[in-house]
Parts: sequence; structure tokens; C-alpha cells
Amino acid sequence: MKNNLFIFSIINLILVIIPISTECVHASLDDDLMLLITSGAYTGSPSPYIIYSNYLYGVIISTLYQLYNKIEWYSVVQYILHMAAINIIILRILQNKFPLLLKTSITITILLIAIHISISLQYTFLASEISLASIALTLYQNKRKYYTFGFILFTIAASIRLTGALIPFMLFLPLLILPIHLKEKSYQYQLKYYIILIICVITLFTIDKIIYTSTPSWKTYIQYNEARQYINDNYSAKNCINLFTNENKKKEIDLLVNYRVADGTILNTTDLEKIIFFLKSQRLNNIKNEFWGYYYTYNYSLRIILLTILFTIFVLGYQKKYRYKLIIVGMSGIAFIIANAYLMSRSRAKEPVILCLIISIIAACYICIIPNIKQKFQTMIASLLICFLGVWIVCNILHTYETIKTNIAATKNTEQLFQSVSDRKILVHNGTATTINMFHVSQSIIGQKFLSTGWLINSPHTKIFYTGLSSSIENNLPHLINIEYKDKIETMKELLKDYYHMPCSVAILASSNNKELQIIKFKTK
Repeated sequence: MKNNLFIFSIINLILVIIPISTECVHASLDDDLMLLITSGAYTGSPSPYIIYSNYLYGVIISTLYQLYNKIEWYSVVQYILHMAAINIIILRILQNKFPLLLKTSITITILLIAIHISISLQYTFLASEISLASIALTLYQNKRKYYTFGFILFTIAASIRLTGALIPFMLFLPLLILPIHLKEKSYQYQLKYYIILIICVITLFTIDKIIYTSTPSWKTYIQYNEARQYINDNYSAKNCINLFTNENKKKEIDLLVNYRVADGTILNTTDLEKIIFFLKSQRLNNIKNEFWGYYYTYNYSLRIILLTILFTIFVLGYQKKYRYKLIIVGMSGIAFIIANAYLMSRSRAKEPVILCLIISIIAACYICIIPNIKQKFQTMIASLLICFLGVWIVCNILHTYETIKTNIAATKNTEQLFQSVSDRKILVHNGTATTINMFHVSQSIIGQKFLSTGWLINSPHTKIFYTGLSSSIENNLPHLINIEYKDKIETMKELLKDYYHMPCSVAILASSNNKELQIIKFKTK
């Protein structure tokens, strides 16, 4: 008990020191945008409508900002939940009767993963991490308290990001369900628990569905955004231009696919439905073309996965009485392949989702073999964890740390540009540096003036300031651009002239020292 207390003290001390001693950022802009919405920095007042996280989660975070807005509640709550999940997972490791060497190696590996997550948090991965903690609590347990806490954890995970919460369960499903029929005596109790989780998912989904269709403005936006999600990052999206003969619509698709800027009105609902129908028909083509992109994203980790699966098959096949677990490993492997195929059919490789899959499949394999492993294999497992997975994670930590330093240094130019103009909001385009410490986003000059292109276009949040390209002129709205994308600015000028009948020129308000970034305004001739 004293040893465990000492271990948890060290782990939590490290996790607390990290945000104090180094820059911690969000791994994706999505988190920063949801933070700005809940804090009120985006629209002027805190809002629970954060789209990708559940409305109830948005209510909690936005209420905290209303009570006291000097703390970055979005990031603080995320970090506390991250620490809680890591503590629960390690607690379950220490509670098991593993040899000391094995416990130590697993704990060190999990701590390394925790450090990596700490410096670059992302809401999808956080949801998966919390979901894994709920699985760790309830796996091979019969006590009600474990299931109660497991349910609470899963509900939190599903509220943060439903997809992220379900990824571990998809890969762990054979491990959770098959023992019910093969070994577990109290399978009815566990079955009830899984039914409750399904009800929880349906309830959260229904709440969002009701909230986001209760007003015409949000209903219209959700329909638009669902179509946009099919288009962005889809390999076949560039071919959607061939679906139309109207030049203005072609240019709108070009901006949306290659630059993530959308007018929001040029393409109507019928046009978007036409695009979705086409993209759904291209799923097999997407899988074929995205395969190598996913392969190179997995890179070194794919070897670790294959090595882990082969080692698991060898160990289980060596012992006759445990060979039934090969079914579990096989089904988890099939679930892993299906998950990747589905992702390939819709989108380019995204590291947070891939990392969720990597950790889930490796954890499922180790859970199958560790309880029944013979003594002579235990040192081998410990060595595999430290020498392969551990080294890979350390390399990723160092790479992420250097990337964060570079991005934050580049963001200094952006801050200077934002300070140089007096406008309330600036529409920020792709390819611009906006990496901010996640505990100071809403208080920064960038956070205060940030207006997003991407998925917030056409939303009631953004429509206060931007209702289409014409509002760039009508609202005198400045744009932050990267000069590498000058051809896209020309496309926007052409649309203003041809579609809105607003011929215009571009006025440069400010430029960064390296001339890569510019703040511009469209001016009527």
C-alpha cells in the first residue's frame, strides 16, 4: 500500500509539473475553437453549442466560465480528466497480481504515454483514454462500485467525443463479451451493464439531435456541416468539381476541398446531397488510395502491433487450455482492420484516432496473455514494452515537443499582426500559425480576435460576423492569409465579382517580418 502511494505521488507530481514547466497545447484546432466558444471569446458570451462534444458537456464548461472566466476551464477540466484516467489505469495494473518487473514496465510505458498526451491534448484521444479507464475498472469485476464508476467514466468520455469513446470498446468488444459465455459465471450482471452503456449512447445522441434541430439556424448548419465532413479530407473530394458545370460552384468546391474556406451559400442543399452520394460511391477507391497514407502514418508502430499480435498468438497457442483466447485476439484484429478500412473510406490518416487504435489493440492483446503467462515469458513481455513501445513513445514525445516549440515561435508573428490592426475579428485561413498554450487561449490576442474558416463556417456562431464572401466587404472583415495560398485569394475575388457582382481589389493591412503571413481586406473598386 505504501509503495503504491509513493508510485502515485511520483506519477501525479510529474503530471502536475508538466504544464507548469513547459508549453502544453491542443493537438488540433478543434479543441481551441470549442474552448473559444464555451469561454465566450468567440461570440462575446459563453455558449454550450460546441458541436463535436455533447451539448451537456458544453453546458458544464460554459457554466464554469460564466461563474469565473479567469481560469481556462476547458483545458483545466480536460487535464484533470486525463490525470484521473491515467491514475485509474495504473491503479488497476497495480491491483493485479503481476510480478514486480512486469508491473514496473507497464507502469513506465503508461506514464510515457501520459506525458505525450499531456503536452499535446486532443479531445478524441482524451475520450478514448477515459473510455479505456472505464474498461480497466470493469474488466473481470463483479463489484457494483466498479461498474458504477465505469459507467460514470464512459458517460464523460462519450460526452467529450462519442467516436473516441467507442473506439476502445470496438476493439475490446470480443474481450468483454466472449468471456461472458466462455468463463464468466455472472454474465447477466455484465450484460445488463453493457445494455445500460448502449442506452447511455442513445440518450446522449438523442439530446444532441434534439438540441441541434430545435432552431432553424442550427438545423440548417448541421445539415451543411455533415456534408462538409464528407468533403474535407476525402481523397475523392477533388473529383466533385466534375459533378457541376457552373463555374461558381466549381470554384466553391475548390476552396472547400483545398483551402477549407467556404462561402456557405453558393452550394445549396441539393448540391451537397449530390456530392455526398458521389463520395459514398467512392469508398473502395478511397481505401485503395489511402492505404499507403495510413501505412506511413502508422510507420514504426505497425511493426509493434504485428509483433504484439504474433507474440500473443504464439503464447496462447503454446498453452492448450488458453487457446480459446485466440478467438478473442482474432476478432479484435478483425475489428482493428474494419475500423481502419472505414476511416480510409472517408478520410486521410489522422494521428489521434490512429493512436487510439494502436493503444487499444496492443492493450487487448496484453490483457489476453498476461493473466496466464508463464514465468519465463514475463521478462520477455517487460523487455518488449520498454525496448519497442517505450522507445517509440519517447521518440514521439521528443518530436512533439520540438514541433510545439517551433509552432509557438511561429505564432509570435501572428500575434504581432493581430496587435497591428484594430478590427474586432479576423478571419483566419489555412496555413497560418496559431499555436497557443492551451491554458491561455481565450485570454490571448489571437483567441480574442479569432474567427475560423473550417467547420464553423455557416454556423450561428460565425454568422454574427461572416455570412459568406460578400460579408468580407459588407462587414469590412479582415483575413489572415498565408501568401503560399494567393491563388485561393484570387478565386475568392473571382467569386465576389461573378457571383455577388462585387468587383474588388485586395488591400494589405499588415505583413509578418518574414512576409509569409498577411492581413488583408477586400475593397470594392
